[in-house]
Amino acid sequence: TPSLHGDSFTFIIRGDGQSLPEWIFSQHNEHRIIPAKIISVIESDLLRIPPGQSGIFQNLALILACIGQWCWLCHRLLKRADLRIITSLAGSLILANPWQYENLGWEFQTPWFLINALVLSCSLILSAVKAETPATHPASFLALVLPWIALSSTGQGLALAMAFMVCAWLSSRKLGGLVSASTGLAAFTFYVLLPYSKPANHPDFTFQFDYFLRAWLGGEWEGLSLLCVIVVAILLSRRQAIPNIYRPAILMPGLFSAAFAGMVTLSRSGFGLEQANESRYVTHSLMLGLSALAALALLDDQNRGRHTPLL
Repeated sequence: TPSLHGDSFTFIIRGDGQSLPEWIFSQHNEHRIIPAKIISVIESDLLRIPPGQSGIFQNLALILACIGQWCWLCHRLLKRADLRIITSLAGSLILANPWQYENLGWEFQTPWFLINALVLSCSLILSAVKAETPATHPASFLALVLPWIALSSTGQGLALAMAFMVCAWLSSRKLGGLVSASTGLAAFTFYVLLPYSKPANHPDFTFQFDYFLRAWLGGEWEGLSLLCVIVVAILLSRRQAIPNIYRPAILMPGLFSAAFAGMVTLSRSGFGLEQANESRYVTHSLMLGLSALAALALLDDQNRGRHTPLL
């Protein structure tokens, strides 16, 4: 049984004098957590179970969804069967990283895993949509819907939307225009039409480069830094370019993690450098590791040799 604490009481105390729709769309800290609130209503009002009972299972389901999408992405991007298997397994280990223990054990943190799942959905869309893809294609429709889901889920949705817009423009002008228009309308809805204000107890916006690097490179989990250093060294030594057609899909996770680290640095670095080591931030920094693995695997995939000693 979950032990509710801190922000978890948001789902028990539904605001003073607010109607249910007002509470669902209201701001929580600097976030809107609309899907999480809707699920809480389903738990309490429909299933008649205490709030938070399904949170840990939601986290597990979303991690499995991330792993499934990562394996699907490897299947789409890589031709060699051995590389597909090895890269899928390596990425799955990263996604199940135990250093993100705060999010793994706290039912309130479900939106973190939802955003990761949406990031990988964006990569799959980018791998499927080409310049000649019609606007009626299912992937094009999903590209329009994903920014709305992300921005309604948590503040990290802004990082996802920014990364998705950049990668969509790299993919094609048509996709870039669709994603940008959808993101702009969603941002206007959630941050202008709906009441929004910066929490009074949060520090002023500041940027500390040390904080940014620590948050982006995995905080206390030094394995991510080591992985990235090795991959960058290998990529530079090989002097081999990744085909343009694959770049948006593999850039999406890493660019999202950089955008998220930048947002966290601006809004949280005033609390002190040590907060960059918070385990909850590891969940999004893991996306950088997936981009590194994908880049390395794509280079190996162009090599006709049978062995993959590095991976």
